[in-house]
Amino acid sequence: MGQIMKKYLISAALTMCLISPLFANYIKDDLNKSTGARAAGMSGAFTAVADDYSAFFWNPAGLVLAERVNLNVFFDSAFKGSQYNYGMNYTHPFLPDMTASATYIKTVFMNSNFYSDLFFLNYATYLNEERVSAFGAGLKFINISMRDYELSGFTPAIDMGFMLFPPAFEGKLKIGMAAQDLDAVIKWSNGVQEVVPAHYKMGASYSFDPASSMGLDVRMIDYRIKGVHPRMGFSIGGEKWFLNRVFGNFGFRGGFSWREGVNPNHGLSFGASYGRREFVLNYVYLPGFAGLGETHKIDFSYYIGERVKDDIKRREPVAEIRDDDMELLAAQFKNIRFDISRRHISPGKEGLYGSVNFVVRQAPAAFKNMRWKIEIFDSSEKPVMSFGGADEFPETVLWNGTDSSGRPVSDGDYTARFTVIYGRTVLASAVRTIIADTVPPRFRLAVEPKIFAPHPASAVRRMSLLIMPVHRDVESWRLNIKTGEGTIIRRFSGEGLMEKLAWDGDDALGNVVKDGKYDASMELKDFAGNVYEVSEGFEVDTVMAAFNAEPDTRILKTGAGVINFVSNMRDINRIKSWGIDIRDSGGKLVKSVQNRGPGVRSIPWDGTGEGNRYVKSGSVYTYQMTAEQKNSILIKREGLFLTGLPEFEGTGIELTLAVVDFKQGSSSIPVEEYGYINQAAEAVNKYAKNYQLVIKGYATDLGAPAENFMLSIERARAVRDYLVNDMKLDPANVYITGYGDGILLGIVNRDEIIKNGRRVEIELLTK
Repeated sequence: MGQIMKKYLISAALTMCLISPLFANYIKDDLNKSTGARAAGMSGAFTAVADDYSAFFWNPAGLVLAERVNLNVFFDSAFKGSQYNYGMNYTHPFLPDMTASATYIKTVFMNSNFYSDLFFLNYATYLNEERVSAFGAGLKFINISMRDYELSGFTPAIDMGFMLFPPAFEGKLKIGMAAQDLDAVIKWSNGVQEVVPAHYKMGASYSFDPASSMGLDVRMIDYRIKGVHPRMGFSIGGEKWFLNRVFGNFGFRGGFSWREGVNPNHGLSFGASYGRREFVLNYVYLPGFAGLGETHKIDFSYYIGERVKDDIKRREPVAEIRDDDMELLAAQFKNIRFDISRRHISPGKEGLYGSVNFVVRQAPAAFKNMRWKIEIFDSSEKPVMSFGGADEFPETVLWNGTDSSGRPVSDGDYTARFTVIYGRTVLASAVRTIIADTVPPRFRLAVEPKIFAPHPASAVRRMSLLIMPVHRDVESWRLNIKTGEGTIIRRFSGEGLMEKLAWDGDDALGNVVKDGKYDASMELKDFAGNVYEVSEGFEVDTVMAAFNAEPDTRILKTGAGVINFVSNMRDINRIKSWGIDIRDSGGKLVKSVQNRGPGVRSIPWDGTGEGNRYVKSGSVYTYQMTAEQKNSILIKREGLFLTGLPEFEGTGIELTLAVVDFKQGSSSIPVEEYGYINQAAEAVNKYAKNYQLVIKGYATDLGAPAENFMLSIERARAVRDYLVNDMKLDPANVYITGYGDGILLGIVNRDEIIKNGRRVEIELLTK
């Protein structure tokens, strides 16, 4: 009795705690995770593609696209092996326009006792003879059980789908709509009923050629619960096949999906395929999300027999058509389509670009004495090649770009004219244009700069590649950055013509490349598959030169002297040009001398600025030396210098108003020193007339003469700025000078300087 009670309690607890949050989402997520590795590889952007066995899940209407009987098996390892799905599918096209399929799926949860069984029955048919639209429906049965406990759930569900094939797009565009799990409610063995969310999808797909396509899906999940809003999502994906009759067909695909209410709300997928006429093997990898681990999917499709629908079309010719039925016969050919696999070919080239397939679509059943022909004419209407037959239409007709003598045709435009004839009556005709082109898309390539420095100090942070095309009909491009030894370190590619590209100097891993010789190899491919490649060499050089220029004196006697900014002439072979900017204490540009060659040893300045007027004496000036290297790296060096104090004529009183002591190595005025400065300023404002105020800075606390000189100027400037900006003294009457430790200025008797040490003196001069 205890065991029975225990089992009952566990069953009840699991039912109440797990069913609502788990199983509705489990079923929906299980379906969203998809059956079909190819569909999952496109991130679920498959509603309007739906052209393999997995259409039973994605859009039942897509089953009409199956042309051969096929048997399929599949296996999924989801969330790093925590869930396994496996099953099989049988798809059987029958009659001219109908297909049916049956599917079984088993799901096992490794971290719990739950497992599920799903069984699908699907049917699809074209809705009209022109095969412009199709409809599909499916009935599925879902059973969920728990090992060791008497708990299970069951529900039937209905899926429906619709597909549209707009004739104006010649079969390249498909539109799909699907609804899943309509009116589904799980009935649990303990009496609990649970609503399964409904899933609505709409999508479009486009085939650029028989080997490449892309799809887009928009979906909505309706939870059918009051107060719970529907959640949206979308997927986009594409695939590319490389077809080869000898080695087999290789396919690659990828996709991106976004779903509302999931963390993270986006994901990527990657897939690959290998196939031959008899089978296809598909694989997909889905990166993990929300800590659940990655998912792997694989499926295998085996095709049995010949194409059923083609066999139906190619039944034995019927009796000869009577003339009075000709109008009815012509109506049957109203929707026949004549397509080409590609518009551009390169005669003589092997593979996809060397030939074109003529495809006859939506043709009625064959009949006796019906004739068809495809004639190819050059631009002067001269026939170069023809194909023909009677009683039945071919699946495809291959033209390899040769004339009737087997020689490749010349470059130019060609017209392919398709005609269906009965007796003397033309039942259908169509024309397509083909361009034969064997000339590669020539272009010139320029790399700027030829010496490139991916360096923070570089004036040119990205290298430019200029493509100057002679021919502009370009399908795709590819750029490879190679080392001098030919190793590719970075690849770029794209569609269409690009006339300018940029590279910031990093390799495929995002690391800045090493200095050395490199080649930029640019390749253009036109629509006929002709390729033209140009390589241009360049150099990566991130070495910063040791070049510098400094003033030959730190104090300029205004009006009576010249200060020379002297180059050290180091690494001048790397220098393109150099110059000097001089600014006053407020940052205003006083003088600029630029674009001097590396051989110029010095740049003089006589102390004049705007209007050739001499700058103020007893002031601080900033200089910036800028040198541009040949690799575009900019070398910038800054420093300070002074204009000498003027000759103060008629001075009657020289008085030191204040002495400001600074802390070791600092140019900030100590708080306790402001009182002395304030007293000095008040005395000047109250009593001084016709005065000059000289602020003298000293520094012996940094060790190096140049550093001490700079520090003494900074200390003097700090006091000057406070007096002018805060105490409102007239800046025209305030002068500053700095002595440092006296060594840089060549002062012989340094006793007074050493005694003053770390101070600034405020000296008043009056008449």
